[in-house]
Amino acid sequence: MKKTKVISVTAIVISLLIATPSVAHTNNAGSDSTAINDSTHLLQEVTVEAASVHHKTDRLLYMPTAIQRRMADNGVSLLHAMQLPRIDVNPVENSIKTSGGESVQLRINGVEATTQELLAIQPKDVVRIEYHTMPGLRYGNVAAVLDYIVKRRDAGGEVMANMTNGLTMAGIGDYFVSGKTYCGKSSWSALGNWERRDLKWTRENYETFHLNDRTIETREIGKPTNVRYDYAFLQLGYSYANGDKSLLNITLRDRIDREPAGFENRDSRVYTEEGVNEISDHLSSRQNSPSLDIYYHVALPHNQHLYLDLLGTYIGSRSERRFMSISEEDAATTVIASDTKGRKYSAIGEAIYEKMFKKIKLTAGLKHTQAYTNNRYSVPEGNNSLPDTDETRLSFRSAETYAFAELQQQIRQVGYTVGMGVMRTYNRQGGEKQEKYIMRPSVTLTWQPATQLFLRLNSYVSAYSPSLASLSAVTQGIDTYQARRGNPALKTVTYCSNSLTVSWQSKPVSIDVYTRYSYDHHPTMGETLLEDNTIIRTEDNQRGFHRLCVDGNLRMRPFCNSTSELGKSVSITLTPFFNRYISQGNQYTHTHSNIGLRGGVMAMWHHWLMSADIKTSRHELWGENLKYEEATHTAVIGYRTQRWSANLIMINPFVKHYSQKQEDLSSFAPNRRLAYSDDVSRTLMLNVSINLNFGKQHKQTDKRINNDDTDAGILRGTK
Repeated sequence: MKKTKVISVTAIVISLLIATPSVAHTNNAGSDSTAINDSTHLLQEVTVEAASVHHKTDRLLYMPTAIQRRMADNGVSLLHAMQLPRIDVNPVENSIKTSGGESVQLRINGVEATTQELLAIQPKDVVRIEYHTMPGLRYGNVAAVLDYIVKRRDAGGEVMANMTNGLTMAGIGDYFVSGKTYCGKSSWSALGNWERRDLKWTRENYETFHLNDRTIETREIGKPTNVRYDYAFLQLGYSYANGDKSLLNITLRDRIDREPAGFENRDSRVYTEEGVNEISDHLSSRQNSPSLDIYYHVALPHNQHLYLDLLGTYIGSRSERRFMSISEEDAATTVIASDTKGRKYSAIGEAIYEKMFKKIKLTAGLKHTQAYTNNRYSVPEGNNSLPDTDETRLSFRSAETYAFAELQQQIRQVGYTVGMGVMRTYNRQGGEKQEKYIMRPSVTLTWQPATQLFLRLNSYVSAYSPSLASLSAVTQGIDTYQARRGNPALKTVTYCSNSLTVSWQSKPVSIDVYTRYSYDHHPTMGETLLEDNTIIRTEDNQRGFHRLCVDGNLRMRPFCNSTSELGKSVSITLTPFFNRYISQGNQYTHTHSNIGLRGGVMAMWHHWLMSADIKTSRHELWGENLKYEEATHTAVIGYRTQRWSANLIMINPFVKHYSQKQEDLSSFAPNRRLAYSDDVSRTLMLNVSINLNFGKQHKQTDKRINNDDTDAGILRGTK
């Protein structure tokens, strides 16, 4: 089961470089610039022949080579070419995650950004990527942060377009266009992204229900069922920068998601000892979420900065579900139908203060989120399950306040970052009210005993609130035997994390080993109950959850000493991993271990690019749900020039079915679910991009903090 926070945890990024013998700190364009050996300035196009990574107390600085910039057409493909450790880039979906499947916070010049905004980056403008492997309090202790430091302009403009479409399967398409124009201190920008899918998925479910009077075993064999969705993202922006002194940024965004045929849809036949039933389960949904973001940054005397951000968001959502089971023996029919409408209004305000002393940096911040949600669950005519729930209206009031202070210093080969945060969460639904205060300490220690060896140790305590959907005081029917119920009594969860990174870098070989142990105290995980001969799927604060993750990353450049361009641009990566989970519920204990390997090879020669990636399945246990991530392999061959590029992409060329698998380990109702599709196996796709730009470079200040709210808070009864 996936954890979802009530409020998007948005952190604050203030780029920091403390001088070391090999890397000097300068303040340029409102963001850090790096000089190597005091002579080669990375604001100019250079080829980095030495190690392209530099270690800092709180992050790693990766400088893309001239070849990598030339062979990429946007910020996402550049990241794929750089092959950073523990970062998994899907060139088809344009998704960026850690190798453990966790979300990565993306930033541009310190500003939290979307994947769409990374697609609007021209690789030649990227100075470096700052990789926060163990983000601190300023970032909300997310899994990882990638901050693109890019050059800016003060005249002219740029236009970019990117299109990906299936050749052997026309139901897959991603289309992106962006434009930006500059005029002195002002700039205007616009971008749009449309992602569409029209595929066939087949489901198989094997379930056992231990009821009061009998045990029922079901075998569900599905038929190919349509899954279709359209996701659109639009953004308009205006920025006024007065050099490094101040910046005003106003951004209007809108996300429009339509799923006329949801991924959970299924048409199938269910076989039991009692007979055969025809099943039809269809879900459609839509959501619109416009937002307005106003940001202001001002530089104060004596190396001080103040950052302010205010975000307002509205989320309007609606979903309809209709489940029907018809017996082939006597035509007995079971119908479960629901119609859900939701409205959410939220405001997020944030202030960050930064002071740079001679050797120590102080950062302090305050963030407050206030949200109001109103959801209506109604049952259309013809529903013959859960008849006492004709209509339910739920109103939520939620708030989260977070304050922190953090110190950072580098003393020769040793660096440290220490901070303390205080978090208050508040949730109210009808007569139920919850309030909790949580202390959030954090400490990071680094040591570089030799030029090629670097160690980083990080430990912190953090917290997350249950999702609004989980808190909903409503019950939704799933099928003939089971229902899903929210739990308004869920409490905020505290968790701790400890991690160690050891890195060894050389020109031909680099090795990174990342180890993390974390513990969730009374996490909100799944629970299965039996009430009135019906299986109830719900959540509760369970005893605890332990996870141990070990990731190794070996990157080799076997021909790095070659004088040819091909020799300099061939790289091989291998990433073995090990996961161990211990899920301790109030009534259960489950354990699971998983060993796997991911690997890739990339070669760039003149204008040609060739790459191949293979990934074995990574497993994830949460509560009583065990998810098997799909094993994939992808091959890409492309031709790129300065203004355009074309790529052929082959998805899963060696398997007939692209599949996903899940297991429920509960004692009352264990099950095994399989979903597979032929439409995303042996699929050939074409990607085409165009980059047009004009105007000179400009050292422009950019906003450093950004907030977002995407949680609509709808509880669904789908499987």
